[in-house]
Amino acid sequence: EGLVALLNILEQDSAAYGLGINYKTKVIIVDREHDNHREIMSIGSCAVVQSFVYLGSLIDNSGSCENEIRRRGWP
Repeated sequence: EGLVALLNILEQDSAAYGLGINYKTKVIIVDREHDNHREIMSIGSCAVVQSFVYLGSLIDNSGSCENEIRRRGWP
């Protein structure tokens, strides 16, 4: 709820300057203690993803680097 409100404020304030949130914007929820965010599909106009590649590195919602290590084939 709080994130949706912040995104709405961002969208409204940036519209005053002729700016907007890019339709390709993705949101990742990083929570090491709870895994109850899987049912959230979108927040505002932004899609919620479980992982993405940023500057060649895999970022996932667990906050761990294990999947990145496996992806690169390191021991």
